[in-house]
Amino acid sequence: MEYCPVEYPDKYNQEISQNKAVHIYFSQAIPLVAYIDQSCLYLKEKKCRICEGVCKNDAIDLHQPPEKIRVNVAAIVLCPGYDVYDPKVKGEYGYGTIPNVVTSMDYERLMCATGPYEGEILRASDRQHPHNIAWIQCVGSRRVTEGDNSYCSATCCTYTQKQVILTKDHDTEATCNTDCTSDVDSDTTIDCLDTCLDGDGDGLREVPRPQLHAHLLKWLLRP
Repeated sequence: MEYCPVEYPDKYNQEISQNKAVHIYFSQAIPLVAYIDQSCLYLKEKKCRICEGVCKNDAIDLHQPPEKIRVNVAAIVLCPGYDVYDPKVKGEYGYGTIPNVVTSMDYERLMCATGPYEGEILRASDRQHPHNIAWIQCVGSRRVTEGDNSYCSATCCTYTQKQVILTKDHDTEATCNTDCTSDVDSDTTIDCLDTCLDGDGDGLREVPRPQLHAHLLKWLLRP
């Protein structure tokens, strides 16, 4: 993989890091094998066959034709997925123009040991650890304006509190205020409409207060 000259943004890591045309999709992939994707110069332009020459196991066949395989299964799991809201349409938040503004999906990859910085939470601007972090909730949700969604995702509040806890595990210097009061001496801020901890998320209400050092700014309460 190191010899492949093609580099492009890694979609699995939210395009924060670069990937090669020859790569393992992610470190826990099953089967854990490398594959060649459509960005390969040979597949696109019939140029470059470096990988064939350096593969010691002669495992690469760039002339392999596609084939259909029929398998018998007992069940099929349908995973249609979902569309992620693009905060770039909300220009006031600076996503896509200010390097240190990230989405929750970006932040999940930053925290992960298999992420772009191997579990280090680093700013894109200078590759340093951030010590003052703010989460802006409900972006694109619970609004009837054009381009927004009228519903609540019912998951953001839960995983944001999880991210706060894990951020504190990564960096204990990011001290925060545990009270949702007027005392705003806090380095971790969650700016939200209100908190909606649905289902099992209610268990987060019982997280020990020293563990959840976040100041919640509620700017609209439900009636």
